[in-house]
Amino acid sequence: MAAVTITEVQPTASTQTQLLPFGATIAVGKLVYVDTVTKNCKLCDCDVSQAATSVRGIAMTSEVNGGYGIVAFAGRVKLAGATMVVTDSYYVGDAPGALVPDADLATGDWIAKVGRAVTSTELELDISWYGLQHP
Repeated sequence: MAAVTITEVQPTASTQTQLLPFGATIAVGKLVYVDTVTKNCKLCDCDVSQAATSVRGIAMTSEVNGGYGIVAFAGRVKLAGATMVVTDSYYVGDAPGALVPDADLATGDWIAKVGRAVTSTELELDISWYGLQHP
């Protein structure tokens, strides 16, 4: 399997968002975490560290380093361009900002659930960070 391709993130009636500062150039559909030192969003990566896996949400807007972007952190979002398996859970991947199915997690990856597919293009955000590495 591979990372979910996302070309646009669309809100639904239940989507909850925040306007946050970006500490890197971040594209739409990428998973972000908030750096505890700079307080800026950076791209999640399950191979880097526990902190880089502590996902805050999914970028709904693109922005450059130093700008502000909208991040969805709860509710449902529609992911244009995506093809997901209904009822499967999706996690932070090992490519910067990637959303992947659980089958893509490998030994040593930090585990952070992002949500569950309710349709092939709609994700129910259910962010859970476990602080554990995949066995």
